[in-house]
Amino acid sequence: MATGTLAEGNVGDKFDCGSRTITGTELDMFCTIGDLRLDPFLIDEAAQALGFKGRLVPGPFLFTIVFGLAGDLLKDHVHVGTNNLKVRGPVFPNDRIGLEIEILNKKEDKDKGRVFTTWGFALKNQNDAVVFQGENTCMHQAR
Repeated sequence: MATGTLAEGNVGDKFDCGSRTITGTELDMFCTIGDLRLDPFLIDEAAQALGFKGRLVPGPFLFTIVFGLAGDLLKDHVHVGTNNLKVRGPVFPNDRIGLEIEILNKKEDKDKGRVFTTWGFALKNQNDAVVFQGENTCMHQAR
C-alpha cells in the first residue's frame, strides 16, 4: 500500500485508510442533523419489515465516512465531483467499516496550475464485503 497524500501518489497507487465502527448514537445524530426522518434509519421494526436485521445506515452517512477515513490523504484537496456512487450492501449500527482507495486518473491544468485526481473507493464491512463504492475527483494546486 502507498503512503503520503493523493497529490504525491501516482495512478494505480492504493491506500488502506483504516476502519471504524459506526455506533447507533452516531446514526441517530446524523439522521437528526440531516433531517433524515425515514423509519428504516430510525426504527428496527421498519427495517425488518423490508427484510433487514435492523435499522440501516443511510448512504449519505457512508459518503461522509469516506472523507473522514481518508483524512490526511486529502490534505490541501477540494472535492469537485463524484461518479458511480453505489450502495452495494446494508450497513447496520455497530458494523465496522474500512476504506480502500486507488488513484484512477490524474490530469493537470497547466494554465491554472491545478491537478485533478480521480480516485476510486470501496468501503468494506467487517466481513470484507464491499458495501459502498464510487469515484471522487479532487483538485489541488500543482507542486
